[in-house]
Amino acid sequence: MKFFGRELQFAYTVGAKKEVDRLIAEHGGQSLNDLITGSQEAQEAGTTGVVLIISKWGEKLHAAEEPGYEPRPITPEELDLATLAQNAELFTAALQAMTRDSGRGVETGEEEPQKKTAQAAPSS
Repeated sequence: MKFFGRELQFAYTVGAKKEVDRLIAEHGGQSLNDLITGSQEAQEAGTTGVVLIISKWGEKLHAAEEPGYEPRPITPEELDLATLAQNAELFTAALQAMTRDSGRGVETGEEEPQKKTAQAAPSS
């Protein structure tokens, strides 16, 4: 997915999982679903926090795998400039990375649908 003219690297690594778990706990939740369906404040912290975390660790992983690559994760300031539609696309892309990289689906506390939905279209 492209954002502010660059291709984003998203990854759900061990480090990312630790940070997401901390984010959930900070907002009194026990699962990602608790965070994204909680209070308005928790939802905003959850969606933006997950995007920032998954971006940071995706960039770190890409830099580790590709010598000379300069990591450039999404910043909070850039995320504040995103439209609501772009923010939703970024969050969807982060969840897709979490699903892909966990190898078993993201635990949201809800049953997973039998049929997988199509991936979100990349934004320019």
